[in-house]
Amino acid sequence: MNPRIEPALAIPPQDRVYGPGAGYVMAPFVYPSPDGTRFGPPALTAESFGVYYAARDEATAIAEVKHHRVAFLEAMRAPAQDLDFEVLKAPVKGTHFYDLRGRQREFPDVYSPTDYSASQKLGVKLRQKDGDGIAYDSVRREGGECVAVFRPRCVGPARPVKQLIFRWDGSAITAVLETHRLA
Repeated sequence: MNPRIEPALAIPPQDRVYGPGAGYVMAPFVYPSPDGTRFGPPALTAESFGVYYAARDEATAIAEVKHHRVAFLEAMRAPAQDLDFEVLKAPVKGTHFYDLRGRQREFPDVYSPTDYSASQKLGVKLRQKDGDGIAYDSVRREGGECVAVFRPRCVGPARPVKQLIFRWDGSAITAVLETHRLA
């Protein structure tokens, strides 16, 4: 069996997506984060599953990606470089999303900017209850809204609408630049 395809087979057939843009949607489910994410437990744990994250607006998406990319680059002691990212347009659909927006006081541990243990436990619990995902307020941009999606079938079709370059100087992302293809 092809080792690149094998992880995708762990996703139930009724949850998989196919066709244009499917790779953007399936990737976080096929390759969960080794350290886990806000609502997804670490890979290789008994509860492990991937989560697709999105923001309602581009500024919030940039703030979220920028934060997580800086943490990764700092941990790797990465040299100065430009990083390419695509902005995706992908509708999110589903009937069983839990709404935590405006509930930071009720769920302070879930909204921790650094400790994901409570939010990961909540993610496991809600996914086990057949939840499609969680709508929540961005921790990285005040007023921003995000969604954590537990099932690929709830996203898409996804299509790239813009390409951005995050300019890393070796200690910070100093610019986010929009690129355009020439002919």
